[in-house]
Amino acid sequence: MNQNNKHMIKRSNELVEGQYDFTELEKKAFLLAISKINPDDDEFQEWYEFSVKEFIAYTGIRRNSIYKDLENATKGILKKIVTIIRGDVKIQVGLFTKVVYDKGNVKVRIDHDLKPHLLKMKEYTKTYLEDFMKVKGIYALELYELLKRHQFKAQKTFEVTIDFLRFKLSIKDNEYTRFYDFEKRVLKPAQKEIKKNSDIEFTYEKIKQGRKVVGFKFTIIPKENKAQNTGLYSESEVWEIKSNSVLGKLNFSDNQVIELYEIAVNKTKDKNINPYQYINMNYEKIKEKNVKNLYSYFKKALENDYADVIYIANILNAL
Repeated sequence: MNQNNKHMIKRSNELVEGQYDFTELEKKAFLLAISKINPDDDEFQEWYEFSVKEFIAYTGIRRNSIYKDLENATKGILKKIVTIIRGDVKIQVGLFTKVVYDKGNVKVRIDHDLKPHLLKMKEYTKTYLEDFMKVKGIYALELYELLKRHQFKAQKTFEVTIDFLRFKLSIKDNEYTRFYDFEKRVLKPAQKEIKKNSDIEFTYEKIKQGRKVVGFKFTIIPKENKAQNTGLYSESEVWEIKSNSVLGKLNFSDNQVIELYEIAVNKTKDKNINPYQYINMNYEKIKEKNVKNLYSYFKKALENDYADVIYIANILNAL
């Protein structure tokens, strides 16, 4: 499916890393509901609506009991919360406050306290609804969400403690207490499912203290639906770069977009500067220039930081 025909879900990174204790059906019903939200709105609408037929089309679930199963799923969401960890503070927030079924249509009211996590966000994760719906199993779904949170980092790697991963996957203290069981019953099946049915796959390394496994280092690998000659970048990643920077408004090829982005990443690495900001600020510096080859001039501007982004950042950090 063309990326432009997909439905984007946008939510805060805190919400992505939160704990829900969902079933698979609850997770997918929640995602379908919040996909109806316009993240640029100032306030929630009173209702967000989807049909049971729409849910069936997205999930591919066609069993006779799906109407009742979906009703039970939304009933389950009404009873659940998301737990967000912010430093030493634990925050618990409701999800739906009301659900109405009417002739095969489902209307949900979103808890007002989710507003900073679904509207006007500064730090957020964007994923396609269609990609989520292909993944089966709640552990695979929750891990896939976490991987997408980190997919667009320059190095495509991130580390988590095993305690955080158990928290994110809602694994109870008395479940899979031996690492062997956790890896065999949770991590390996999720890895296999994500590789089979999503747009990415991943590898992991065990982080140990002595002989004890205390965490993991994940490496995200985009699938082979790559833009021509863009190396490790999938179509969705190229789209992400374009949507987060001025590069999406310029008539550059995907190869050129990737090359400019890589320059920005290398220039801003370890400098606490967002590469998208670096790109945009340097473009502002040169956009009025009358040049024959904008791409070549833009590339030179990024290589030499015509906008003095790094210099300014160093001064501000020293204050």
